[in-house]
Amino acid sequence: MKHSLDIGKKLRGLRLGSRMTIRDVASKSGCAVSTVAQIELNQISPTVGSLEKICSAFDITVSDFLRVESFLPKPVFIPATREGCEVVMRWTGAKLIRVTNDQECSFTGLIYCLDPGSSTPSCHSLILKEQICFILKGQVLFQSDQGPFRLQTGEGFHFDPRHYHGWSNPGLVPAEVLVFNPYRFVLFEQREENLRWHLHVKRERRRQAKPRKLQELQIAAEIQNGLPMF
Repeated sequence: MKHSLDIGKKLRGLRLGSRMTIRDVASKSGCAVSTVAQIELNQISPTVGSLEKICSAFDITVSDFLRVESFLPKPVFIPATREGCEVVMRWTGAKLIRVTNDQECSFTGLIYCLDPGSSTPSCHSLILKEQICFILKGQVLFQSDQGPFRLQTGEGFHFDPRHYHGWSNPGLVPAEVLVFNPYRFVLFEQREENLRWHLHVKRERRRQAKPRKLQELQIAAEIQNGLPMF
């Protein structure tokens, strides 16, 4: 059975899920407030350019936005060995695996697997505002700019990943940390890379526009002064 995409409804759901107003989306995307509002109400269809700008406001790709959501066809079994789970990051003695399917799930479930004495680099999110985590086994030390927290099996907490944070295993047995957030999976590092790319593009556009502007001002001055132009 095929499903059609309601762009306005999808945009509204994405906006509300990100706790943003129409004005917030317009400001971050560079689109007019009226344009965003009309797209959300399905009064106009977005151009490719405006859709790319709006998607950049949510730090997602156009293909992510246009993906038609589907119901999970059946329960997904996650074995205790984590066999079959995608490893998305590796460090010395530690790894991060994904336990949710990006094609069928609108939220993200991850497990940090930490060998004794291992740790993850300190990082932070540019977009995410909340995460919840539970210690599946072992003991871990959660280090952040808000202070260290030592957690045992069965304990967990709710935190803001925009603060720098990292995980380490001070124990003698392997540890696992289950982490959930209400957004599609994107690595913090990828978000930072995307942001750096957008900033680079904007700088290049400004750099290229400056000589053209100066040239236009020079031509205008020559015309005003009646000077010959070569």
